[in-house]
Order: sequence, then C-alpha cells, then structure tokens
Amino acid sequence: MKSFLFKNLLQAEGWKSNVKIIVNDHGIIEKIEENHTEITDEKIIKIAIPGIPNAHSHAFQYAMSGIAENHALNAASDFWSWRNAMYSLALSIDPDDMQNIATMLYSEMLNNGYTSVAEFHYLHHDKNGNPYDNKIEMSERLMIAAKKFIASATRYLVFEQNTSETRNRFLSIVNPYLESVQQRQGLYAFKVVMDESNNTPDVIDRNEMVGQLFLQPTRTAEFIIIDFNVLPTGATFPS
Repeated sequence: MKSFLFKNLLQAEGWKSNVKIIVNDHGIIEKIEENHTEITDEKIIKIAIPGIPNAHSHAFQYAMSGIAENHALNAASDFWSWRNAMYSLALSIDPDDMQNIATMLYSEMLNNGYTSVAEFHYLHHDKNGNPYDNKIEMSERLMIAAKKFIASATRYLVFEQNTSETRNRFLSIVNPYLESVQQRQGLYAFKVVMDESNNTPDVIDRNEMVGQLFLQPTRTAEFIIIDFNVLPTGATFPS
C-alpha cells in the first residue's frame, strides 16, 4: 500500500485541499481521506488533476486534420465535404500509414494529458476493398503503435527510482490504454508484468526497470510477448 497527500486536488465537486489517497500494490485507489493534516510517510504532491480520457478515437483521422476545411472564396464546408475527405483518406491508408499515424497521435495525446483512449477501429480492408491476407493486419499495427506508446510512457520513469510506487504509476497509464483497445475488440487479452518478479534487487542495482507485455490478438492466437527495459537513456526492447 502507498499513500499520497495532495495539497490541491481537483475532484468532480471542485478543488479539495489536503486530500490523502491510499492505493494498493496494483495502483488501485483503496481509500480517500479529505481534510487530512497528519503527515507521516506519504508522498506530498502540490497539485493534481485527473487524466483526460479520449472516449471516441478514429486514429487514422488524425492525418486529415485541417484538410477537410474549404477555404476558397464562397465555398462551403459541411459534414458532406468532411465525409468525402474522410473516405478519400481511408481508401488511401495502408498498414504502415496506420501504424505511423496512430503512434504520433497516441504520443501527442499522452503529452497533452490524455491517459486512456477508446479506439474505434474499422479499417480491415486494403485500398481495393479486399481483406488483408493477415486478417488482423491493422490490429497488429495498432499493437506496434502500443509498443511505441509504452516507450513514450516510460520516459517519465527514466529519472525515477525503481520502486513499487513508480512501477504502479506506469501501470496506471498503460493498463487503461490496453483495456480500451480490448473493449474495441482490438485485443482478446493482455497482461503487463512489472513487479518484484522481474525487478529483482540485481536489476534495481543496475539502475534498470524491467517489464513484460503479453498481447493476445484473438482467442485462438498465442500471446505475443514484448520485453522492455527502462534505462537511464530511455526504453529498450530486447529481441
């Protein structure tokens, strides 16, 4: 269990002062105490606001930002002109494009305070309308984008000590993101392991942090295992 004392914390009903939050070893909030004045061993944080969820994302549409507006004199822009631009883009995107667009989008979302995303994914055919030979091609590309997302998320841990508190903070970013992908049927199952089982005293002494990401694209598929290390220079993915 870990405890945090927030000097100023934004909640649904407004700002609260001296709020103590207790979380378990999985990063789940167990208890909230308001008007807490006793300071023991909890970490003190001056100000905090909730992470922002993106509740409806079509990642590929990030690539059409600004191109649907018609700036010509006396030319109208409406839903139908936007729709035409959107379908034109959808028909031109291949798996490499999808991977690159999603990676950039998720990185920018994280940088701007979005800590979870619900991805509505419906690009399952190629430019000619034919199914990909690999039926989960686009889903796998989104998983690669997720891998890059993990690399981006771990950069906040580079100068942190390898403690259960730090690892839980990382899990609080990554798990909601993967849950949103699972809810959109982009994944059948997943698991992130970053605890004492792979962060042994030897690992901690080397100033490293170790994690494993298990992804199961479909019910009948085997788990894809992604190992990652957080070093002082950033995240690495051993082969």
